[in-house]
Amino acid sequence: MSETAQLEPDYPYYDGRPAAVSMLDWVIVLAALAVGFAVLIGLPTPAWIDKTLSNLARATLFSAIPLATLAWRVGPHWNAIFRGFHSSYVGWGVLFGVLNLVVTALIGFVAVNRFDLARNELVGGLSEGNIPGGPAMFYLATGIQLFGEEVITILPFLFLLWLARNSLGMSRGVSVGIAWIGSAILFAAIHLPTYDWNVPQCLLMIGPVRLVLTLAYMKTKSIWSSTIAHVLNDWTMFTAAVVLGGMQ
Repeated sequence: MSETAQLEPDYPYYDGRPAAVSMLDWVIVLAALAVGFAVLIGLPTPAWIDKTLSNLARATLFSAIPLATLAWRVGPHWNAIFRGFHSSYVGWGVLFGVLNLVVTALIGFVAVNRFDLARNELVGGLSEGNIPGGPAMFYLATGIQLFGEEVITILPFLFLLWLARNSLGMSRGVSVGIAWIGSAILFAAIHLPTYDWNVPQCLLMIGPVRLVLTLAYMKTKSIWSSTIAHVLNDWTMFTAAVVLGGMQ
């Protein structure tokens, strides 16, 4: 093996590095992901709690619960999904974010003419001038939530990679492919409530753009890159909805 190959970053956990993870560990982490998602979409909020602060708390718990659980199961190696922070992560994140905007536009152009699409109430509200909590709080809360959406995608990606490689005996390449596609399907599925349970819309529109976002993680092996790509993509669309709505 060459020195370059030795320095090439790899996915964590699937080969016992930097920590060995058992099936029980993964089941607990996946359960924590479900709990975090349930908190995001369905945690009852007392009337006396400000709605904006409630949304911010939900978005924070969305990622904090599964990450805390991962830390409980693998110890200090929970941060292997981040791989520190390097300036290159920003560059790759921006590149894949722009690519994802192009793919989103192309898919949207085709889908509008071929499918009966459900309305995204959040984007629709922005176009009507309804910015929950004001611009600063809105972008903060959505930025945190988008990071949570990366957590709820990348951890299942790593689980599927681990499962296919260790339990099913697949090659590394096939295992990565299964993880890539499987985690995109999961990501599409969690958007079903947002799009009025429109299965074709989620699978054929959300799924493919998720594949592009995940490529940012696959390139750098850092969740920072896919988060940057995701935030760039969604914040651009949010801002476009606000601007275009204000021009009407």
